Amino acid sequence: MREVRGGVVNRPLVGLLREALDALPASDSPLRARLLARLSLELTFSDDTELVEPISREAVELARRLGDAASLGGALRARWMAVWGPDGLEERSALAEETLRLAQATGDQEMELSGRTRRVATSLQSGDTRMVEADITACARLADELPMPFHQWTATTMRAMWALLQGSLDEAETLAEQARSLQPDGPNAFFAYNDQLEMLRWVQGRPHELRQAWRDQVAQFPRFVYARVWVSLADTEPGEAATTRSLLQFLADELPNRPRDGLWPPAVAVAAVVAAPARFGCRRSPLPGPAAVPNPGYRRHDAHPVMCFGSASFYLGLLATVTARWAEAGDHFEARDRRQRAAGGQAVAGPDPL
Repeated sequence: MREVRGGVVNRPLVGLLREALDALPASDSPLRARLLARLSLELTFSDDTELVEPISREAVELARRLGDAASLGGALRARWMAVWGPDGLEERSALAEETLRLAQATGDQEMELSGRTRRVATSLQSGDTRMVEADITACARLADELPMPFHQWTATTMRAMWALLQGSLDEAETLAEQARSLQPDGPNAFFAYNDQLEMLRWVQGRPHELRQAWRDQVAQFPRFVYARVWVSLADTEPGEAATTRSLLQFLADELPNRPRDGLWPPAVAVAAVVAAPARFGCRRSPLPGPAAVPNPGYRRHDAHPVMCFGSASFYLGLLATVTARWAEAGDHFEARDRRQRAAGGQAVAGPDPL
């Protein structure tokens, strides 16, 4: 099953999938399960995101009833994307493990690669860095055994992410460039490359260098709040109150109306980094409060794990400083430190300076 193309809604294909489902008998069949899974994926970035959850669930339940491994593998991938976001870590972890068990039972290496990439994502979220490293190594091996550019790109982007988390900036940039060369025309490769390069330039104090690239992305995908936040960050000097207020107001208006998918937490994280230095001292923060932000310890990343912002506790702490909730901020920063120690004290390069 082809992965969803970031930000793209293939409307003719969505129409064809719906026509095909309407034409099929209502009885269970592998074809029906595959069509449902594909439709769920294609609706990921559409205006009909409320349909993704029930359609993906139906695809998984149908494929499980049939016992058809190929249909179930595709349905599990679609379901994983349906619950991609700040919530649902337990279900995503279970889906990744089920995918791996299915791959091992059938000897399907592509399915194994898919399962391991998803377990990298869930391990990042739970802070299990040892599992992250082990699965990235396994993905690199699988990509060598499956000499296809897409698989090699998948493995190389994750290696670049891991190098960045280790603070190996030169290696991370080299790998990011290498990954981009493997998929020069792929929209997902474009997003991944920009994400990794932006993180690198942020760590290096040079985010303004990618201003035009992010402006181009906003022009192409105006619904992507995340891209607009990066543009604002590149345009904003630290502590520049007027521009910062404008960015935060935009986020306060937009975030409540956006799906809580995998693009939501990074937007909040970057906003927290912008907001904290300004310290407006307002009694009520314009950003979502702690109840709306992922649980402390959540590791931010894209559906295909290409970047990690660090612990959610760090950003919750920053948001608490915006409204001078110092005790609460201290608790979050201490929780971040505990997470780091539990992960073996591993240094993480990025906005969250672990």
